[in-house]
Amino acid sequence: MRRVSVGIFVLVLAVAGRANAAPIVISNIIGGWQNADPAPNATVANQAGQAVDSVRWGTGGAAQSGYDFDPADNPVNYSLGNPFALGLFTHFNQSVSAGTSIASVDYGFGFTTDGVPTSLTDIFHFDHNETDNEDPCPSPSGNNPCDDIVTLSSVNLNSLITSGPDQFFFNLIGFSTDGGLTTTAQFFSPENGSHSATLYGRLTSQPIVNPLGNTPEPASILLVGTGMAFAARRLRRRTR
Repeated sequence: MRRVSVGIFVLVLAVAGRANAAPIVISNIIGGWQNADPAPNATVANQAGQAVDSVRWGTGGAAQSGYDFDPADNPVNYSLGNPFALGLFTHFNQSVSAGTSIASVDYGFGFTTDGVPTSLTDIFHFDHNETDNEDPCPSPSGNNPCDDIVTLSSVNLNSLITSGPDQFFFNLIGFSTDGGLTTTAQFFSPENGSHSATLYGRLTSQPIVNPLGNTPEPASILLVGTGMAFAARRLRRRTR
């Protein structure tokens, strides 16, 4: 009986040690815009390293519309299951002529790990709805002109990273304007000006189902001073 008790105790310690394994070290967060649709409407300017990557579109106004993504510094002291920042997304929302916007664009995202694989990559997909500024607006803000809308999705669900006997799963979990307390895949971006939100990811010890759909999500996050846009494939913007 004593031997069995000792064996069980050792097993419990081993399981506890596995559960409390330190997270993977993440560094060199980088990326770049790609696959804009329609491609002729977009001008892409990706920077080397962790500098800001940009995509611009639209004619008819004083300035172009577009997205910036500024990759985050290396996360430190983050814990499994909790959101950590991947970078700052900014939508520059200007009035553009009909037919000069985009319907969607991808961001090729990646970072270095101290596990396997040593470099993890993903594709973040942004669907863009350049609203036509006519009532009823598709966003719940009541703003007039109407908010533009962006919807975010990820190609690689539960990207696996292994470190010795431990397994970790990386997922994109959406945008937040409150430090990661709440995240969402959909944002509303008021007309005229720039609006920003931080993109967050999460590492877990077990795979999770539909991370972008299961994260804490209010009915919508109104971006006052910071914002984003939902995306659909139809372009109906009229010049203002």
